[in-house]
Amino acid sequence: MPALPQLGISQKPRKSKNQKNMLMPSPFHPHVLAAERVFKWHTPYSIQCQTHLETVFPQTHLNKLQHVLGEAVMPKTREGWGAGLLRFNQYCDSISLPEEGQMPASELLLALFVANCAAGKVSSSTVDKWLAGIHRGHQVADALWFSSHLLSQVKKGATKLAPSDSRHPKRCPITLEHLDALRRHLDLTNSFDATVYAVACVAFWACCRLGELLVTSRGAFNLQRDISRGCLKTRGVAKFGRRFTMLHLPKTKTKGQQGEDIYLIDCPLLSNPVNAFEHHLASNPHVPEDAPLFAWQSADGGWCPMTKTWFMESCIGAWRKEGLDLLEGHSFRIGGMTHHLMSGVDPWVVMVIGRWSSSSFLMYWRKVEEILPNFISEAYDAVESLTTHMSRFVQNMALR
Repeated sequence: MPALPQLGISQKPRKSKNQKNMLMPSPFHPHVLAAERVFKWHTPYSIQCQTHLETVFPQTHLNKLQHVLGEAVMPKTREGWGAGLLRFNQYCDSISLPEEGQMPASELLLALFVANCAAGKVSSSTVDKWLAGIHRGHQVADALWFSSHLLSQVKKGATKLAPSDSRHPKRCPITLEHLDALRRHLDLTNSFDATVYAVACVAFWACCRLGELLVTSRGAFNLQRDISRGCLKTRGVAKFGRRFTMLHLPKTKTKGQQGEDIYLIDCPLLSNPVNAFEHHLASNPHVPEDAPLFAWQSADGGWCPMTKTWFMESCIGAWRKEGLDLLEGHSFRIGGMTHHLMSGVDPWVVMVIGRWSSSSFLMYWRKVEEILPNFISEAYDAVESLTTHMSRFVQNMALR
């Protein structure tokens, strides 16, 4: 069993030891967390604009606008934007460009930045993320954004020049073998192990992101954002006697505060997610309703949240004992989707299970060479059956 977690996360920005992250001292760029740079880094233009806006609108209203803009995206996205602002300011320092010339940024300046700081060094997605951060900084300052043909062409060039190692190889999927290995090597009478197994089964069968189920630490848990023990749970029995459980996520990456539902469907396998989830709740009966959903009872009568670190350490320990691939957390979502498709579940149904609403769903397909023949063969069989049926119908009609 792991050591107890720290009770909180320090919110103080830490000074980077990486020289690549250093920036010349400036009153316009206070030392703040990366996710806060869009709102707390300034230019002469943004200060002038802010001063003018404060004479027209109440300060509380302007603060509310910043808060709402900040909530529009996830913290990780804001961190990516902050990285873009850092790189942009470093480039401006390297060419001795005065602060006054950085906003509004001309299209030529933006193109020069991409060509000299990104092309051949980072992936196209990183280029987009950096530019999005600079763009959002302009939006906050109500500054014009110059982006046209020149910047578009430079971005295309940067995409072609992206180094081969800038793209991570596709993650392999978790398989039923991985889940079975967990069951063999975990002690399901232990509250911690029961929680690990429940998370694995739910993440796999419901195609979840681990970040939707787990927290980084006790202090990082937010009842308004993270799924809790007291979340809305809907249990029932569908046609043919299949049990199901729906768990409501209060906030997600794509739906925001609207949240989404996780679907757990009964299946005739040992890794049945409905059974694993109910066993987790029964193994941890004294965890309060306002605690994380996948919290476990400690020996002293208290409780601890299951963190991704502890969860993955337990999984890797079991997989290593059986010589299985040591995979990463997102492989659960990919593995569940792959298993459903290979089992013949309609892709549209799999999209609903995993809550995909766009073509990004296709990026996660694995073992395509096994999945496609299933559906193509099924389609041809259906057409052949329909043709035979119609032929017999026409013959019968002719005999009348």
